[in-house]
Amino acid sequence: MFDIDFTGLDADATLATAGSVRAVADRAEVLVLEAAAHWADLHVHLDDPDGLPLPGMEELVRFGGDGTPEVTEFAPAELGAELAMSAYAARQLVADALDLRHRLPLLWGRVQAGEVKPWIGRKTAEATRDVSVEVAAVVDRRVSRWAHSLSWGRLEAIIEAVVVEADPAAAAAAAEQGERSQGVWLGQSNDHGVTDILIRTEAAAAIWFDASVDRVADGLGALGDADPK
Repeated sequence: MFDIDFTGLDADATLATAGSVRAVADRAEVLVLEAAAHWADLHVHLDDPDGLPLPGMEELVRFGGDGTPEVTEFAPAELGAELAMSAYAARQLVADALDLRHRLPLLWGRVQAGEVKPWIGRKTAEATRDVSVEVAAVVDRRVSRWAHSLSWGRLEAIIEAVVVEADPAAAAAAAEQGERSQGVWLGQSNDHGVTDILIRTEAAAAIWFDASVDRVADGLGALGDADPK
């Protein structure tokens, strides 16, 4: 699509060209989202809805959040093959596109108009996927006004605050679920006696643990132990 020789450009021209290319890339990403939403529209019905369901047969699945349409189970994988992405990434693409269109229409309009980066729209869709369509609408009204000017970190903080304010019970349940998901798991040893340890915990605890391991490793290193951390 592009055949640009940057070697003949000065600093101003290089910046201008880079900005133009970035704008084209953003627009292309919006078109991919629109294509994903339309692809979902084309796959909201099973080929044989009255047939007897059998194990392994395709089903309708809601990839997006509350309020989005169900889509045939294998449709995203076919789209992903065309876009050279994994089936998982394609499912996320379809989910984001449907969430933006059905649950975050104000933000989606700004993304389509080129006023908000597509990745901001997608991150917002992902961050609100598990909340109700009513709570998503509140997030949409709050976030869409600032999505063009705030960093993702600040937008994420706004989203979290809005979710807690709009549905404190759901927020508390999500926090409780997060606590229950924490733990330490030991994997199987391989033929060389090596295994994996998976730790899921709060970020602060993980940082403290990593720093503690660093201190122990530094101490052992001072004693002559050359093994890596």
